[in-house]
Formats: sequence, C-alpha cells, structure tokens
Amino acid sequence: MLDFLGVADPKTPALQLEPAVRQRRLFTFLRRLIQLRTEAEPIVLLIDDLHWIDPGSDLFLAQIVEAVSATRTLLLVNFRPEYEADWTRKSWVLQLPMAPLGADALAELVRDWVGSSPSVAALPALVGARSGGNPFFAEEIVLSLLETGRLVGARGAYELVTALDAIEVPATIQSLLAARIDRLGDREKQLLYTAAVIGKEFPRPLLESVLFPPFWRDRRRTRGRRASRASA
Repeated sequence: MLDFLGVADPKTPALQLEPAVRQRRLFTFLRRLIQLRTEAEPIVLLIDDLHWIDPGSDLFLAQIVEAVSATRTLLLVNFRPEYEADWTRKSWVLQLPMAPLGADALAELVRDWVGSSPSVAALPALVGARSGGNPFFAEEIVLSLLETGRLVGARGAYELVTALDAIEVPATIQSLLAARIDRLGDREKQLLYTAAVIGKEFPRPLLESVLFPPFWRDRRRTRGRRASRASA
C-alpha cells in the first residue's frame, strides 16, 4: 500500500525490485484492493478525460478494467474519439457515444448560466447557433462575454450591456481561445508561449530554467542582495 501511494516508511524500507517485477506487484495489489473493497458495498469509480492520460496510468487503468469485471463496481470513464485502448472492446464494456446537445438542451444550459433577465433573453439562441451544440464552446463564449465586460452581474443573474447585434463571436473554439490569450498581459503571454514551446507536460523547474536561465537568475539574486543591503 505504501509503495502504491509513494509514501516512505522508515521502519520498512522499500524493496529493491526490477521495474517489471515491481509493476506486477503493484498491479496485483490494485486488483486485490478493488475486489476486497466491493465485498463490503458497491462502489463507483470515475476517471475523467482519458485522452490526456499518460502511458503509465493507462496501464493501471487496463488493470482496473480487468479487476472490476467480476465485482460490484461501476467504472465510469470519458474520452474523446482519438483515445484508443484494447480494453474498450471487452464484452463487459459498454460505450455510449455523446452527441452534441440539441438546441433546446443547449439553450437551457445557457439560461442556467446567464439567468432570465430580458437583456439576455436572446443570448441562448445566439450561443447555441455559434457553438454547434458543443457545451464547452458555449461555456467559453459566455466566459468571453464576461471577460470583455459585455455581461455583468452574477451567475444566474447576468445583464447584457452590449447590443446583441454588436457581439462578435469567433467561429471556432480555437479562435475563441486565441482571442482570450490576446487579452492577457505581456508577462502572462510570455509564460504561456514559453510553456507551449516546451510541450504539453513539463516540470516546473524546466519552465523556470527556460524563462530564467542561470545567468539571469544570478543577476536577479545579486540585485536582490544589493537592494537588501541598501535598505539596511
């Protein structure tokens, strides 16, 4: 259990095992944990956004799928179409494709966000037409209107302070997010652009070393010490 959680135990040092052996032990533990847990009561496991999962975690997920097949466990996962795994073809796995929201459902979703003020009465139809039934796109449109000051107030009670026909909504989610990035300050933009060049995932020290190379970090420390002495 401690090895699985990555917790050190000074009384019981971790066994020095080959990576493949350690992985098999962890997989065995995980399957046994799930099986024992469901003997007491049914459980539900939810794993979100599998399309972002790393290879190591994906191996653990496959073990979980195998473990729950004969237990009182409901495993719920969601993922975009680009995610693929052999376990999705198991006989006990049921896939439910999620179609875009219909016009009425999306309008209800938008009304839940913005409220029922007369000034926003026509907004659900506009957001629905532009988002194509994509709830994430619809939410980003509402957030964009908030960030630009076109919507004011609190959730469920917003007021539209700009004429509806004067609102320009980007045609794609990519262009909408790009517009949000353009509204960031120079410092935030530099941070975001640097992180994008490194890749999707990276440790914080790597980002810091790119933003502030050793030469500049040393200069900043020197200036900080000089400022402290001057203050003293």
